[in-house]
Amino acid sequence: LLQKLGVDSDLSALNHFFKSLIEQLPALDLDTELILSNALIADSQYPILSSYENTINTYFYSCAENIPFSDASHVISLVNDWCNNNTKGYIPSIIDRLEPGTVSFLLNSLYFNSLWDSQYLESQVIKGESFFGTDGEQELDFLSDCLPYNYSKRNGYQVVEKTLGKEKFGFYILLPDEESDAETLLQTVSTESWNDITNSLQRKEVSLRIPKFDINSSISLIEYLKAAGIQKIFEPGVYSGIFEDAEDITVNQIYQKSRLAVHEAGTEAASVTLVSFAETDNGEDETHRPLVFFANRPFVFVIAEKSSGAILFNGVFSGNGAD
Repeated sequence: LLQKLGVDSDLSALNHFFKSLIEQLPALDLDTELILSNALIADSQYPILSSYENTINTYFYSCAENIPFSDASHVISLVNDWCNNNTKGYIPSIIDRLEPGTVSFLLNSLYFNSLWDSQYLESQVIKGESFFGTDGEQELDFLSDCLPYNYSKRNGYQVVEKTLGKEKFGFYILLPDEESDAETLLQTVSTESWNDITNSLQRKEVSLRIPKFDINSSISLIEYLKAAGIQKIFEPGVYSGIFEDAEDITVNQIYQKSRLAVHEAGTEAASVTLVSFAETDNGEDETHRPLVFFANRPFVFVIAEKSSGAILFNGVFSGNGAD
């Protein structure tokens, strides 16, 4: 897993890196609310090792708790309450049942809420413009202005940055050329150096129109991870450093639920990732006219912290109602 993350085998250094992110990111901009939370909940029959509890508390400020999983309704309520509380109600639940054989849940959440540095007036909202999504044409409300923005025209797409808060975070829109595809572009961004993209941005006058939207996504990550070559975490017997008597425990589900909204005031987003453990036998133009950036077709969005390049959220907007 460390190799797939692009780091060496120094787990301690990686833990210290994540600890610094958890401590520093929320404090960068007092006008931006950012909440990072972690938790481990396990069946009382599989006690969490004190050494592991100390590690996740020290580096991830994570709570760890053993409770009886025999009371399924209590476990479901506990997990969903944690989800609701740590996303400020933005994602109110993550599970609706307790699968047979489930013995533990590892939870991670990220909540983000920030205002544009320059908010939109009502007169800057264009009602009922056409957006050409993957499911056909639909009418959306667009936010419109013409201002100096950090902008770049790259091979096959344009990039524009809208500043959030006190300029510590950016909302980036990557608009593919009309003959290109947003899903393909997102895959390219995941392998291309993010620094290369942000370093290419230059201050330009841009006539910018982006849609208002509020989208949700619920996906299982197991097949994506296996396709990326991550296999060992699904093998039994590799979690002896977390639980007592862990020989028969393996990961049986990795599930992520996300929500992101763009509106006149700014952007709000949240994501919750749940890892479920179970017993194995349970199977550029040089003219002076402003550049036109009209995001009326599917595009990639990214929310990132600007100094470190840490990406908090990314995805594709292909129209309201689409994942």
